Amino acid sequence: MKNLIVITLFIVLFLSSFLIQAQELVEDNLDIETSIVLLTLFDTNREQTYNQDDFFEIFYFSKEDYILLPANLTAPYLEVELNFNRDLSLLTIEKEQREVRIDLKAKKYLEHPEWDDRPPVIAGGEFYLAKEVFEYLTDYQISWNNSLQEVVVEGEFFKDIEIEEGLEEEEEEGEKEKLIYQEEEKEILGDKTKSFQLSSVHYRIQLNLEDRIFGGQDKEINGDLNFYGRTGNWAYYLNNDLKYSIDSSEVDFELDRIKFKYQENNMLIIAGDHDFRLEETMGNNEMQGLYFSLPDRLSYKLIPYTNVTVEVNIGDQVSLYLNNSLFKKRDIKTDGKYTFENIELRARYLNKIEVVKLTSDGQEEKRVQYITGSSDVLNSKVKEYELFGGRYRDDDYSGDDWEGYFGAFRSNYAFNKNLSAHIETAIYNESLNPDSELTKEVVSSISGFSFRINSRTVINLDWLIAGKKDSLKSGAEASILYGLLNGYIQGIYLYIPPETANFMEKDEGENKSLSFRLDLANNISINPTVGQRKTLEDEIDESDYYTFKVIYNPGWRNYNALSLYYEDNRSEYSFTDQNDQVYIFLGDKIRKGIGLENNIYGRSFRVSSDLGYYDNEIEVSDFYQENYQDYEAELGVYKRFGDYLLLSANYDGEMQRDDEGTRYYDREYDGEIRLSFGRRASLSLGTKRNEEESEARIDEESNLRLNYYFNREFSLIAELKDYHSEFLSDYQSVSLSGNYYHSNNPGYIRLLGEYIVPDEGEPGTSFSAAYDIIRDDESEIKIEIGREYADFVNNEYEQYATISYSHALSFIGEETRKSRFTDIEPRPIVAGYAYLDENYNGIMDPGERKLENIPMRLGNMLSVSDEDGFFIFKPYFNDIYFLNFDYRNLIADYTPVTEEILVRVKDNQNVMQNFGVTINGTISGNVFIDKNANGLKDEDDEYLMWAGMEVAGLNKKDYTDQIGEYYFQNVPLGFHELTLLKESLPKGTKPLNGYTQEIFITEDQLDHHNIDIPIVYGD
Repeated sequence: MKNLIVITLFIVLFLSSFLIQAQELVEDNLDIETSIVLLTLFDTNREQTYNQDDFFEIFYFSKEDYILLPANLTAPYLEVELNFNRDLSLLTIEKEQREVRIDLKAKKYLEHPEWDDRPPVIAGGEFYLAKEVFEYLTDYQISWNNSLQEVVVEGEFFKDIEIEEGLEEEEEEGEKEKLIYQEEEKEILGDKTKSFQLSSVHYRIQLNLEDRIFGGQDKEINGDLNFYGRTGNWAYYLNNDLKYSIDSSEVDFELDRIKFKYQENNMLIIAGDHDFRLEETMGNNEMQGLYFSLPDRLSYKLIPYTNVTVEVNIGDQVSLYLNNSLFKKRDIKTDGKYTFENIELRARYLNKIEVVKLTSDGQEEKRVQYITGSSDVLNSKVKEYELFGGRYRDDDYSGDDWEGYFGAFRSNYAFNKNLSAHIETAIYNESLNPDSELTKEVVSSISGFSFRINSRTVINLDWLIAGKKDSLKSGAEASILYGLLNGYIQGIYLYIPPETANFMEKDEGENKSLSFRLDLANNISINPTVGQRKTLEDEIDESDYYTFKVIYNPGWRNYNALSLYYEDNRSEYSFTDQNDQVYIFLGDKIRKGIGLENNIYGRSFRVSSDLGYYDNEIEVSDFYQENYQDYEAELGVYKRFGDYLLLSANYDGEMQRDDEGTRYYDREYDGEIRLSFGRRASLSLGTKRNEEESEARIDEESNLRLNYYFNREFSLIAELKDYHSEFLSDYQSVSLSGNYYHSNNPGYIRLLGEYIVPDEGEPGTSFSAAYDIIRDDESEIKIEIGREYADFVNNEYEQYATISYSHALSFIGEETRKSRFTDIEPRPIVAGYAYLDENYNGIMDPGERKLENIPMRLGNMLSVSDEDGFFIFKPYFNDIYFLNFDYRNLIADYTPVTEEILVRVKDNQNVMQNFGVTINGTISGNVFIDKNANGLKDEDDEYLMWAGMEVAGLNKKDYTDQIGEYYFQNVPLGFHELTLLKESLPKGTKPLNGYTQEIFITEDQLDHHNIDIPIVYGD
């Protein structure tokens, strides 16, 4: 028995010795210590910081000038897989298809001997490795800034989805444009289409009761019922109006608007009601028919743009300077070509464009080009077509029905950066207008080319044709522009017959002009113009004119111009004798004048003026001479004196005076003096006068008004008014109104009473009351009643009363949300719930808590979840937006579970996306050799270093340090499996309680400490 005990003790001692040798990876004894530095992960696509760690530990060898990074700490940031095989003393690091193996005993990087001059270090239970290991695995660029004590890892960390190759997206900071490319295919929320969906229903019912002097009594019920939604890729709009007369029981139903809209694949199709503008031919109109546009968003020839492309290589930096000012700078990430797009040129001037390229090896290359800015020569990418037709009516048409039928085509097409073509053609009639005298179809068209013949010169040629279909007349427009760095020269020729102008948005006549602008020193410019114009009617009316303008323009807040004008006009004058016989004589009119224009803006004032004086001398044959002067003036003055006194005045008038002193004038002016008494009260004295001597009319109104604000909700207005008119009755009045605005919604209560004393007739009283409230369910109730003293002479009143109720329902995913009524097209909705993902499955399960005050961001729009956890966005424009938490304001205790997602916003499409967060917990403990297998850490039990622990499913691994400790932070709520890695244990050992155990992180128990793992002998 005694011998058996001795043999057993010998075996135990032998195994213990073997175990100690097996785990004996000796730590390096270095002369330097680790440094605590800042780790920064920087996203190169978005040009912003992705993550930071203020307590990142590295080895820095200053003499050799290299750093070693801790494998355990670095692995989670760069999403690499770490595996340690204790038996082989082999550390393996993997990411996707790449792998690096490190022999920790031999201090070698297997398969990568070029890194062996930066050997791995074992210290403090960590493996410190060369930064090139992680650069090779991830393609990230890792740099060390010794002066800032910062390790910077540059790469693409945000998992962005490609919107469209080459698409540039504006960021609010600096309004930078950035390219976003897709590395992996992901679904864009909003791309999937349904065969039919109803997005919202808006309805309103209103009772109107009126008693008018001329219209009599009227009692009716009005109703609006509007449907908005999508069917496939089409958005639809159905607006229904219903009128019911209580007295006659007549029902009038009208489908007020029907519209279907397709906006996909860079194409826009509208079927139904639509507004359009044909700038050159038909003007502004409403239509009911079919509209087609390619692309779906058109450019407008307002601002000249150009693009510049440069050959680049990875690592280059390119900068573009426009007129010696930096336009944009970019660091190049790939070889190929980079294009500076939408460079806004200075109109008419010669622009200097300088591209500076700094190559990766430090060489600087410059390229300079010059180009005259002209909006007629389109950006080389512009290829636009519009085709539409149907029924139409002009905006000024007084009828209730349609005016006629039309068809139109418009196109802007750039063949290249130097040649563009454009056309606008319309064919229409007025067959639906019973009062029209136009019985034939009309053609109206303009087409032409614009081309840049060299860097300085642009020529534009247009051909016009218009008129009744069987009697078309043609005209022409031509211009030449020559740009200078400090000015331009421009010549224009117009030939537009009257028959052409009658059916186009043009003035008839022949016009030739040559203008020149030159910028001198000290913000002064001169702009002379010489020209001739004459009518093409069957009469003589022609002029030679000259202008000379001096401009002083030191900035956009200060513009001043002095103009000299001279015109020699030859035209026909008619005279009638005592027998009513009309005689035509040729006469000459000399018009000379001077004008002054300025706009000056300051912090507390604004002054604008446009003044003109013209002397006119007429001589007809030898028997008639006349001389008269024209005075024209527009003035505006706004001045604030401190916080208490405001003065404003405006004048707009013209006057004609002849040599005999006879004057004819039309003028209108108003003025106000306002005195503020702190923030609550103000007293203002105002006057307004309109004099039209041509119609022998004078209207004048003066008032004294007191505004008093008791608080943000309640205010009173008291007013004395004195009114005089040539055509209406004169009167004086005193009025008092009170306004109360609800503190928690946009509704209000308004009361008004006015006592009127006319010069003719009896005094009378007008009053009105309005009540408007937005209820908690977003419905609106509005009540208005009133009595107006309308006829002073006959002492007659008009009464009215309206009561309306309106509401809307929006359908978002499975949600039905109550919203406010609108009679215009509602905006699409992006919404969802912010919730606590208690089981970390990325799905909002029943019973999971919805969170209030969670900040959300859609593009540059911000929102916060309400008391029900619901957040909502209503974007103004169809586009693709990033939807995510607003990290700058997210409570630190929360960690997002739902990743950033791209949302495509479409008309009448509501999308729902819930966003989950979790609260992080921790798991920690020690791994030790349990020599007596009692499951407890006894004094003689030893800690085990480099034992691998893993939280399954979270890509979290840790290896124990010199005291056998492991630690996991940022462990989300839910069940997690803690696993001991078998290959990291010494040979012949195993965990006493198995390799895995479950940990449940809850809000009540976030931290799980002292999860000790005893290791015993045995296979």
